[in-house]
Amino acid sequence: MSHALDAPHDPAVDQSIARVEEQFGLLINRVKASMRDRAERVYPGLQPVGYKVLSTVVRAGRLQSGALSEMLMTDKSIISRTVKYLEQVGLITREPDPLDGRSSYVVPTAIAVERMDAVRLDDQEMLYDRLRGWDLGDVERLATLLHMLNETVPTGASAATREREHEQSSPSGAC
Repeated sequence: MSHALDAPHDPAVDQSIARVEEQFGLLINRVKASMRDRAERVYPGLQPVGYKVLSTVVRAGRLQSGALSEMLMTDKSIISRTVKYLEQVGLITREPDPLDGRSSYVVPTAIAVERMDAVRLDDQEMLYDRLRGWDLGDVERLATLLHMLNETVPTGASAATREREHEQSSPSGAC
């Protein structure tokens, strides 16, 4: 089995990868700015983490806080504070779990669903408008490349942790 860390270093490839890294940095900054803007459009003063939590709850319909924490890979205390805030501003409610009285479900309010849908539709329209100006082959290539990247990008663990796990799973620690 080939491992990316075993590949020889081609300076031209490394230079291209550096350009990809630079573009991802720019994209991430724009996504962060977009998240702040989306959050503000849903509710004035809403922070990006609140938007992220709310969008997940709106997509799921209802979730327990623990499941929400796992889905977002976020500390339970952050989820708890965020859910409390979203409840205070009327974007979510809590419903008791009929099977476990100690726990509850987080449920989006109708106004939250309405606002999230409006923001999503505005953003979707903007994306479609921009990509409709591209060549069809470029749009398809972008979708394919993003899919390939998403399939190879691990969630969570750092590169050092993944390398240690790889070495430990190999016979005698050899790759």
